[in-house]
Amino acid sequence: MAKLKIKNFGPIKNGFDKNDGFIEIKKVTVFIGDQGSGKSTAAKLISIFYWLEKAFKKKQIKYKEKYILDDFIEYFEYQNISNYFVYNKKNNKLITELEFIGDFLYFHLVNNIISIRLNNDVEIEIPKIMYVPSDRNLISAVTNVRDLVGLPGTLYTFADEFFKAVKELKKDVTLPINDVKYRYNIKDNTSYLVGKEYTLNLTEASSGFQSTVPTFLVSSYLTSLVQKTKNKRYISQFNTKDFLSINDKERINIDYEESINKSITQKVNKLNLLNIELEQLRINIEKLSDLGRENELFPEYVRGNKLYEELDLIKTELNSLKNLKLKQDNHITNNFLYYSNFINIVEEPEQNLYPNSQHNILNSLLEFNNAIRENILIITTHSPYLLNFMSISIQASYLMNKISKNENSQKKEHLTKRVNNLVPIKSLVDTNDVVIYQIESNGSILDLEMPYGIPSDQNFLNQQLRLGNVVFDSLLEIEEELL
Repeated sequence: MAKLKIKNFGPIKNGFDKNDGFIEIKKVTVFIGDQGSGKSTAAKLISIFYWLEKAFKKKQIKYKEKYILDDFIEYFEYQNISNYFVYNKKNNKLITELEFIGDFLYFHLVNNIISIRLNNDVEIEIPKIMYVPSDRNLISAVTNVRDLVGLPGTLYTFADEFFKAVKELKKDVTLPINDVKYRYNIKDNTSYLVGKEYTLNLTEASSGFQSTVPTFLVSSYLTSLVQKTKNKRYISQFNTKDFLSINDKERINIDYEESINKSITQKVNKLNLLNIELEQLRINIEKLSDLGRENELFPEYVRGNKLYEELDLIKTELNSLKNLKLKQDNHITNNFLYYSNFINIVEEPEQNLYPNSQHNILNSLLEFNNAIRENILIITTHSPYLLNFMSISIQASYLMNKISKNENSQKKEHLTKRVNNLVPIKSLVDTNDVVIYQIESNGSILDLEMPYGIPSDQNFLNQQLRLGNVVFDSLLEIEEELL
């Protein structure tokens, strides 16, 4: 489980008040708080450090123990937070502190010095990381979004994945909103929404659909992509024609590796045949020799034999092929043709959605997250409904654990169906896999208490609802005074 410490970075000042300042990144990690409090800041930092960890794993960054901030500033620029570093006004010294502890990467920024350590004892895993930005509606509203200039880097990257996703579709996809289907027409490169009585261009759709379509399709597509490559270190182990999203250069690399494997197999078979011939030659020498030194004479005899020369040549070629294969294996690993898990970082999944639709998109994201045990879902939200629906998934998971222990198979089946009718079984989440952080307006981070395993209603979002009730009661009091 990765951990992150944030101090004096953008709106986040003191950071987390427990665990020596480290927030833990669990399977489902949620950030709530007021506008501008730092929810997206925390999510963006998490994405940066996961990307850095991946870059060091792939050896895209040359490793050394010490760096300066400028060595990594491009990653913060990509997320538009490079100006969030805080300096002492008196001496202009950097007072930001960032510390990340991952499975493979340790990163610590303090006093403008970055210390790096890599844990080479762990098996290297390569995640697929996706940052779903809040301005994703633009992808749906504008057909040529990739041709626009000046947009955030995350939006271009997300747009690329969106267009990869839609071009892989073979049929209409049912969206988690009102049973509406998404259709992509490859001939005119246009996206459509298909309802019971209408077909509508996505550019003309409501803001809720324009937000949900790219979120849902990209999350679904990347989940499928990771599932296809999960535990498949080399892409050539399955049909490359069926593999999602590989370009022509990658196909050439794959074909090249397959040809190396084929050549190695041929050389090994030839080597085995030659060894059989050599053994037969030894037997023949033993039969024909009148001397008692057959075994001693055998090597001298063979050295002058063409069979030995051929054997020596095959061994040399085989060693060359194995070295070539090793280089190609490293090339495939470094060029990222397989993924171990999917880290899905979604800003405001509830964006422009009716509460029931918020529930449906959350269920979809949780289902994608549950597809692989190592997947991680990180959410920023302003929605009290989303927290409530998260609580429902946690409670349903708790019930399913109890139901699974019931020895009455008929009762177990009956209760499972009842739970599934209320909350999709694929969207359940265990309370131990969830953490919710509330970022305060003063720049501190609190973890939301989980009494009985359910997120506490004593949080910022619910307090705003209560505040509305208090204001309404006060208005009623004023009305009574008028009577």
